[in-house]
Amino acid sequence: MAGAETWSQISTYHRDMEVPRKQASGNAASTYGGEGNSLLPKIMLPAGYAISNALVGRVKWSDMLVQRELGILFGEDEKKAVEFAQEVRSQGLKNMKHAFKLFVDLEMAAFKEISYFTRQVNAEQEVPDADGVEMDVDSELEDFDMVADISEN
Repeated sequence: MAGAETWSQISTYHRDMEVPRKQASGNAASTYGGEGNSLLPKIMLPAGYAISNALVGRVKWSDMLVQRELGILFGEDEKKAVEFAQEVRSQGLKNMKHAFKLFVDLEMAAFKEISYFTRQVNAEQEVPDADGVEMDVDSELEDFDMVADISEN
């Protein structure tokens, strides 16, 4: 798109886990609160599938594995496409759960007594909602068994 950043720039942002300077539309990233480094800690989700890697600029869409997976996903064999999509989703959820546990551990280690998760576990004080947005952590993240995992640490 005219005014948007190049594939190389976007790929670098994803690789280095930095906030892009522009949105996909070409508008400044400050529209959504500024530009610069992202919040710590940074956890890169492993992308076990070529299409996933292409989506975040780790590989080009012309990569042979990407083309193979696209052939499966958009090919004639609907059953094979559904099985592939389910496999990708299952692996993605597994990766997300693992990454979230790592994130919690790193966040608690980095921020010690002011850590969001440390405060949740110790229930020392109520943790304010981000930007006035109410969040029911237990229900929104119950798939991750967050409370049980944190309590075990």
